Amino acid sequence: MRKVIALVSSLLLVAILATPAQSAGAKYSVYQKTLATFSSSATTLTSQQKAQVKATVEANPTAEKFICTGIRYYDQPMSVNITVRKRAKAACEYAKQLNPALSTWFQNKPTKARSYAGKVLLTVKTATSTAYYSNRTSYCQEDLSVTPEFKRLADVSRELNYCSIPTRILDVPLASGSPETALSPSSQSLPVSKCKIQNGPNTQAFLGFPTPSQTYFRPHPGPTTVFQVIPLSAPDAPADSNSPIADYRHYFDLMKQWITHNSDQGTNVEIRIPETYFELEKDLGSYEIEHKTEPAKRVPFIRDVLGVADPKINFTGVNYIIFLAPPGSPQSLFETGPMGSVQTQEGNVSSSNSIRGLNFTGRTTIRQEQPLHWFHELYHGGAWIDDHYGNYPKDDQLSDVGMGSWGLMTRVKTDLIAFAKWQLGFMGDSQVHCLDKTKTSTLWIKPSQINGDLEKLIVIPTGQYTAVVIESVRAVGFNYLLPTKSEGALVYTIDTNSEHGKGYNVITPRPSSWKAVRDFYIADAPLKLGDSVTVDGLTIKLEEAGLWGDVVSVTPQR
Repeated sequence: MRKVIALVSSLLLVAILATPAQSAGAKYSVYQKTLATFSSSATTLTSQQKAQVKATVEANPTAEKFICTGIRYYDQPMSVNITVRKRAKAACEYAKQLNPALSTWFQNKPTKARSYAGKVLLTVKTATSTAYYSNRTSYCQEDLSVTPEFKRLADVSRELNYCSIPTRILDVPLASGSPETALSPSSQSLPVSKCKIQNGPNTQAFLGFPTPSQTYFRPHPGPTTVFQVIPLSAPDAPADSNSPIADYRHYFDLMKQWITHNSDQGTNVEIRIPETYFELEKDLGSYEIEHKTEPAKRVPFIRDVLGVADPKINFTGVNYIIFLAPPGSPQSLFETGPMGSVQTQEGNVSSSNSIRGLNFTGRTTIRQEQPLHWFHELYHGGAWIDDHYGNYPKDDQLSDVGMGSWGLMTRVKTDLIAFAKWQLGFMGDSQVHCLDKTKTSTLWIKPSQINGDLEKLIVIPTGQYTAVVIESVRAVGFNYLLPTKSEGALVYTIDTNSEHGKGYNVITPRPSSWKAVRDFYIADAPLKLGDSVTVDGLTIKLEEAGLWGDVVSVTPQR
């Protein structure tokens, strides 16, 4: 009998907590969250309750209605309405602060479910017809949810008239639902090995998968990378705090979160950071460490660093060394760039990189202070993944715009493209549709920025070193700053037999302005519903879209 009463009470709560009127015929998905218990007569939010509101806002980026209901037990005095209403108002005001685009509504209601008494219920409604997460109109639109640790970076970025900078992971699960379009059977796909386009003989870096003779390829940073940070202090670059963990924890925490989020097949990434800086006797600037340091200049630097660090660090299992300058050090003393392999007492470490110290004083650019730029440069020093910027900035006519602003290895505004994630081991073979260019296929791909062992990538080989690639892009993961126009099915071509900076080209279904859009080049490249492009003898069309991803058809031209 008690279970029956509890069930009736819960149903009564749902029935009583009516929400504001909505247009007839509108279809909504509903998300509900009850905030933690308030203490006595408190009407302001605790840090825990704020975190719950924030998580709710972030989990529903396309919400149209955000309703906060203060709940009074039905036989409590009416005066309690004032208290619970204030609590509801505080919750909705904080949600509005986090996302000014939200339509919020606060109210108070009675209930016979005692467990809800005094609490605030959040009810979030999202139109089910939407296929996209973002409600942003521009990549440069201010990020109102920037974390406190990166607030200084965000402020300086805006002072210098730069765009917003990704500094967190918007981790959402794959949305429920599935397409209605009939899909092609997997039996007509090619073996996935046919789509592992290998490096061509003319490329100096890794544009594709390594050939059998390229045994020196190291997929770092990747799901299994073990980093060893060597924080440095010198007479011309003294470390004030003597605590590299305190100075740089937010960057390395984000790096670990980023690698973990991208690792669909699991990860055991490790970042080792000493408790103190290592003191060099010579000035840091005397080593002339630049963005592209000559090998002869690296030798004395690495020798002197290992002289103080190697006796105190066990490099067993380490894949990647990061030489790190202290915060506040002049930017000209020590630049970010690849430093080659390092021989330690425990053996050879295949990859290393220098990273200059954070310094926001008197800056005209903050490119190298961006977390994405750290990750970008680490791939030059690790896996030797090449840039994808085409002729820019060498060719004013922009005859080859590369990937525009798409991809970590282009203009450090978005995460790795899905083909690179596969190449580096973040994605497995089971997540790739390998298609025969002579057959018509219709396939469903899930958003490449959502973590999970999901089918995310379509690759269509068109030659020994070339292919057409398709992935589903949504404003989640590390790409949460993307505007709505940048969500959809992204189509690009690859040519792994290309010179430096070339070989990857985004394909757009509409004329795009290159120079006029400073925030994100070719932002509108992804296919929207009904859009199509024809490239390399293939017509690619977006047939259906949802928060669950995109359905695309690939048709060979006859």
